[in-house]
Amino acid sequence: MPPARSATAPWDLLRGARDRYQVEALTANSNVHGLAKLAKEFGARFAAIADPARLSELKDALAGTRIECGAGESAIIEQAARPADWVMAAVSGAAGLKPALAAVDRGATVALANKGVPRLRRRFLHGTRGEGRCSHLAGGFRA
Repeated sequence: MPPARSATAPWDLLRGARDRYQVEALTANSNVHGLAKLAKEFGARFAAIADPARLSELKDALAGTRIECGAGESAIIEQAARPADWVMAAVSGAAGLKPALAAVDRGATVALANKGVPRLRRRFLHGTRGEGRCSHLAGGFRA
């Protein structure tokens, strides 16, 4: 099944303005193929996969490129702390909170491309449980 339109919209915008942005880093929960494809397409400097068991697969997929690789929560947070003018937070729910806060801590603008913030607000302020799901990708961009 192809990704939902909302999952591809940020990439469509970047494709239309390649001369205006440099992609610093991209992340994915477990989709190594999609992450490697986008990292190559946009010339990312760093790619991180949330699932540590998939790191060797990511390294293989990016072999022959100069793209650095990482895995696990620390790598996902690291990508948000890398130098970039703004970070697109596309990870829903609590999983996206630490990387978004890492970007905010260093003074980056954070663009929200998910429904996680309203869900978390509902959960913590109103005591209800929001649906959570991890996203496909997030990344840092230089304008």
